[in-house]
Amino acid sequence: MTIRFRCPSCQGTNQAKGSEASRQTACPHCGTAVSLDVSDSLLQTGVVERCALCREDKLYVQRDFNRNLGLAIVAVAGIVSFWLYGRDQVVWSFGVLFGAVVVDFLLYWTLPSMTICYVCQAEYRKTAKNPAHEAYELALAEKYEQIGKALRSQGKLGRQQEESSR
Repeated sequence: MTIRFRCPSCQGTNQAKGSEASRQTACPHCGTAVSLDVSDSLLQTGVVERCALCREDKLYVQRDFNRNLGLAIVAVAGIVSFWLYGRDQVVWSFGVLFGAVVVDFLLYWTLPSMTICYVCQAEYRKTAKNPAHEAYELALAEKYEQIGKALRSQGKLGRQQEESSR
């Protein structure tokens, strides 16, 4: 299990692996103490039930793939296809687009999934899939983005919270 998260103070990217994720860590960028409250189910079975950083249970699942690389594949396929179409190579033009679709399909079915927190954007890799977590939903993301901003401004991310403050 690997947890990748942003420091609540400096927004620097941090990573915690395995058993080190179940304790307080210091941000290597600014030295701020960040508390990760890893649930027992995550440690024992590898199933993410709630976020270790913000302690919310608002999570979604997506494929573990670099979005910029995916965009580059689509952009290159589009440019090459457009160029071929302009040279009256219509079949090759559509072949390039079809090839990009095949590459996308293969990547989708071969890459592992990761779980991401809507509130703080913490990423959980190499964990078991929780059937309660579904794919990304824009409406939920917009709703919980505001909650995440409020928690960051109050300094409550990565610090012990009382249940009444939720």
